Amino acid sequence: MVAITGGGASKGIIAVMWQRLREQFDQRRWLSVAVALYLALTMIELLRVSLFDRSVSGAAGVYEWELAPATRGGPLRARLRIEDGGADGAPAPPSGVAAFAASSRRIDLSWIDNSNDEQGFKLQRSTPEGAWATSWIGHDRTAYADEGLRGGRYCYRIRSFNTAGHSLYAYPSPPCVDAQAPIRFRWTSRRARLLEPLAAPVVSILLYAGRPDIDATVIPVNLSVNGHLIEQLLLRESGWHRFTYYLPILIEGEVWQSAQQHRSAAGASSAGARARGDSGLLEDAERGREEHGLQELRPWRKPPASPPVSFGFEVGSTVVPALEVEGAGDARELGVGLAELEWSDRLPEDGVGFYDWEEFVDGRRFRWTRKLASQPLNRAGTAAVFSLRADHPDIEELPVSVSIFWNDRKVGEITLRDRSWQEAQIDVGDGSVAEGVLSLRTDRTWVPAEAGVPTDARTLAVAMTEVEWR
Repeated sequence: MVAITGGGASKGIIAVMWQRLREQFDQRRWLSVAVALYLALTMIELLRVSLFDRSVSGAAGVYEWELAPATRGGPLRARLRIEDGGADGAPAPPSGVAAFAASSRRIDLSWIDNSNDEQGFKLQRSTPEGAWATSWIGHDRTAYADEGLRGGRYCYRIRSFNTAGHSLYAYPSPPCVDAQAPIRFRWTSRRARLLEPLAAPVVSILLYAGRPDIDATVIPVNLSVNGHLIEQLLLRESGWHRFTYYLPILIEGEVWQSAQQHRSAAGASSAGARARGDSGLLEDAERGREEHGLQELRPWRKPPASPPVSFGFEVGSTVVPALEVEGAGDARELGVGLAELEWSDRLPEDGVGFYDWEEFVDGRRFRWTRKLASQPLNRAGTAAVFSLRADHPDIEELPVSVSIFWNDRKVGEITLRDRSWQEAQIDVGDGSVAEGVLSLRTDRTWVPAEAGVPTDARTLAVAMTEVEWR
């Protein structure tokens, strides 16, 4: 056996490897060229994405991501069966029962074990109108995963037992929950801010009220866009609250025009263009597709970026669980839960910022609006006609002003000085675009519950009738 030592061994190995690579290249020249070309294109794409495609986004005043149930749940309407409980010698009932929907097929339950002599726990599940199904759980357990569900709403109750008898039932709050995937969210502090690229004309903001004192208080949240106060949101119930806005009437014209150019360059869809009512955007979208294709061959050219939009949240009432909930170790100052923003090219068919339809004493149909309301319309003329009415308690002393928009353009303003109906007629152009968005922005709102009508906690701006065309 011959041993090779020293630097000659390394040079020999390198020479052998180089010779084999040359042989492989000569035998499979086409494969080597293809691999080299693929690697080169990959490096170009990575450079383009890292240098030019980074979006401006960020958040301040928020904590880490968590999960919350997608729905608030509901009251317990299942048929109750009266059973003896709490007899002498029976174990103490569990407390702190919680039911959390982990998915459409599983609900996780947890509780506090308050006894040291139970033989186990009797957990019962029911649909809101159905009978109870029982699961027997061993002693010293504090959690259970109810699996194999098929979506829908389920109600729960649990009690402990031993040879002496059963304890009283304990219920989660709310006792019924919907089996569906939870929503990711972040708790805000007293003030929070999101900086997001303007992705579409319609944005939905989901706020979660899950504080222990929500049933005894109202959580006011001041919402601002690009530093301008939009409206004050009042959260009165636990669970999720959705607020949807048509952004072209809330942001500066230059910002919206820049967003249109970016969406056009990226190949905006014709449906999204029609929803915005911009007749020239269809042609721009076609040109944008061509430019976008050329951009792939010219990664050194920076594509137009979508402008950032700032969303600000100022919570008027916060809570520190460690100070207000016995046994809680959470020392954070919590405001509201904030989910990821949801973007859309189109408004819902019934619009946003409206309450349900009602009928006035004279028979006309109308809907109350919030401070901001937007309605997509199919055009049937060049002028839209509707009536508005304000019912503020101080309307005679302090008039109400309503700005009217067609798409992103302000087309009129009306001042309401009393409680009578006033007709508004706006010119929406020559009819070259078949669809558009009619929006109202009222300068102030009122809450009937704060004005002597305790059963009506809505935030009202003005009443608006159906739109007619001329």
